[in-house]
Amino acid sequence: MTHSSETIDDGEDQPGALRRWRPEARTVAGGLRTAATALAVPATLVAAGAAVAFLVVAVLAATALAGGSTVVRWLVLAVAVVGLVATVLLALRVRSTWRASRDADALADELLGLVDLQAVTTAALADLSEVTAREGGLRAASRARALWRLLRRLDVTEHVGSFERARWFVPPEVGTTWLLAQVVTWGGLVGWVLVPAVAGARLAGWF
Repeated sequence: MTHSSETIDDGEDQPGALRRWRPEARTVAGGLRTAATALAVPATLVAAGAAVAFLVVAVLAATALAGGSTVVRWLVLAVAVVGLVATVLLALRVRSTWRASRDADALADELLGLVDLQAVTTAALADLSEVTAREGGLRAASRARALWRLLRRLDVTEHVGSFERARWFVPPEVGTTWLLAQVVTWGGLVGWVLVPAVAGARLAGWF
């Protein structure tokens, strides 16, 4: 892959090595935008279908509980509520991921920022210097704050989480979204199996 060596007007605050990668970052951001748009529709449909199933099961379980409390009824209600919560969380994540992809230029800047360790290294060294400095006396409070900042900077999750858009496309957020998608997809299928089963059992007086 050939990298452009021309100077880009925007992003002048970034190191030259990173500015060279800006065209590639924009290409990646454009691909992520397309993928987020393409996946948002089926993900929303799956979440909506699962939500309907879980809601119906929850209503059936709640009406059954009104006539008497049993372990099975509480268990079915709990499964339905957990399914609804997972569905809502997935829908919110799909919306956040889609919105994060809308501005491809801003997303490209943040993708570059994820791999720009110079700023993180400089700040970490400054904090480390303050923690170990011999001048100025004990300064327990300021040293403690510097140590806390240093520990946070060394946390990869903390670094990734500082990027409003890019964080939705890299671990751990993308992994959590994928896990929720699997839970809602397969859980929704189970929910639709439970709908006629619970309804039939309710009519027969078994539930």
